[in-house]
Amino acid sequence: LVLDMAFVLAVINDMKLPVEDAVERLNRFQALAGRGEIFKGKIQKDREIVLVDEAFNANPLSMKAALEGFGKMFGGADKSRVLILGDMAEGGPETRQHHLALAETIDKIQPARILLCGQEMKNLWDVLKDRYSGEWYPEFSALNKDILNWLKDGDFVLVKSSHSICLYRIVSYLKLLMAKYNESV
Repeated sequence: LVLDMAFVLAVINDMKLPVEDAVERLNRFQALAGRGEIFKGKIQKDREIVLVDEAFNANPLSMKAALEGFGKMFGGADKSRVLILGDMAEGGPETRQHHLALAETIDKIQPARILLCGQEMKNLWDVLKDRYSGEWYPEFSALNKDILNWLKDGDFVLVKSSHSICLYRIVSYLKLLMAKYNESV
């Protein structure tokens, strides 16, 4: 989403149109559910996180872009990043390779923890499990039961997967906790 906005501003600037008007409109823009919404709030009395919801859809290009954007937006050695990634569905015969190719992008982000979900993510976990703290879950309900054990105060959390993996339910659960422990979400 951030990269998309930067691209829009670059095009507007290149076309010699008023950038200020575009910035004003982009400031009012609200991302659609599961497509880049960012939430900040407490998930317990003493635990606040920043949650980036990209759980609506995933393909190799959108997954890489979301990871890179998350790394740029929430990078830095002082930030604790958590990746919660689910399968990219409908990948065809190259599905396994597409999932494995994410390792390079993940290594650039240097997350504190990685939680992977879905059968296709198992191969990626096998590559990453010796480098990062985290876990692989065959399906979302097991991950959802464990999620609070993995999230710490001050974490920056990216959730990205194909809709069919149901990680949007984890986002919904975390948002419910935010509603419980915060005045507004």
